[in-house]
Amino acid sequence: LYRSRFGDTHILTTQCEPTGARQIFPCLDRPDVKAKFRFSATAEAAPEVVFNTPVESTETEGSRRRWKFAVTPPMATYLFYLGVGPFERLNAPTGKVSMSILAPAGRSGEGQRALEVARAGLEELERYYRIPYPLPKLDLIAVPEFPFGAMENWGAITFRDMQLLIAPSTPAGEMRYTVATIVHEIAHQWFGNLVTPSWWTDIWLNESFATFVEHKVVERRYPELKSVEDFLSIWTRWGFMLDSLP
Repeated sequence: LYRSRFGDTHILTTQCEPTGARQIFPCLDRPDVKAKFRFSATAEAAPEVVFNTPVESTETEGSRRRWKFAVTPPMATYLFYLGVGPFERLNAPTGKVSMSILAPAGRSGEGQRALEVARAGLEELERYYRIPYPLPKLDLIAVPEFPFGAMENWGAITFRDMQLLIAPSTPAGEMRYTVATIVHEIAHQWFGNLVTPSWWTDIWLNESFATFVEHKVVERRYPELKSVEDFLSIWTRWGFMLDSLP
């Protein structure tokens, strides 16, 4: 749980992979142990509280508000997410899954392209996996100063803000990386979240399969980005470099 600068104010946000959940609440903080989370939070009424699942109800008492959230499916503790702050929300207009971009004030408009990519990616992944997305909502959250590229918290994916908020003038190379990152993290909602390796030594399966599916989906939906060519170029070069080590 840490504080991130959000324009002129701050947000609280979590990063629990691999062992952060135990610093927030008592738990068996390991990937092979899953639990259902029933969560509620009380905070000042002005900020928004974000969790893995949708809000079931809110109650306001004076300047404070209590948020109660729907129970999660069984999930590993490292997928727990909590965000508190003045998020600006951009909602997708249609779809059976409620989808939103959460951004710093004044920047939600930069999430329009990412929202379109996320919707298209979700449709392609449901088709590929032949399993419906298992939650009723999916939030994509832009976090300034986030130390990682992105994190696949179930139903509440966090991104470094520059990886999610896409200006119209974004170069093609950066656009390709952003599209791939969004699809990669959504791919984890099944492979990694719904199905989870028993221990961290097998986490490479999460990442390798999500990377494989990411490029298949991007190539199918956005052929102009030449994702497969990019994949072969990058990973072949890395393979040669690693094989050349003593």
